[in-house]
Amino acid sequence: MEFLFLFVFLLIINVAVVMIAARNRKRWFISGGIVMLLIAPLVLAVTGYTLGVTSGDGIGGGVAGFTFGAITFANGLGFIVRGFMLSQK
Repeated sequence: MEFLFLFVFLLIINVAVVMIAARNRKRWFISGGIVMLLIAPLVLAVTGYTLGVTSGDGIGGGVAGFTFGAITFANGLGFIVRGFMLSQK
């Protein structure tokens, strides 16, 4: 069930970034930085806290939080790579 939430969350982020950034290289870099530096730590903290409290297992919540945060971080890194691949105008 948690992976469904992560999938929907990443889908919403990806659609929003594609609609906002479109063909602008600078916006891809800014979007990637926001996702990597602001949203990934937030996902890590919220997931770790929520799963730690609901399951009562701090290690499991921490591992899940780190995993979801790392996936979100990699998504932001993909936005930056996409920005590098766009041609400069």
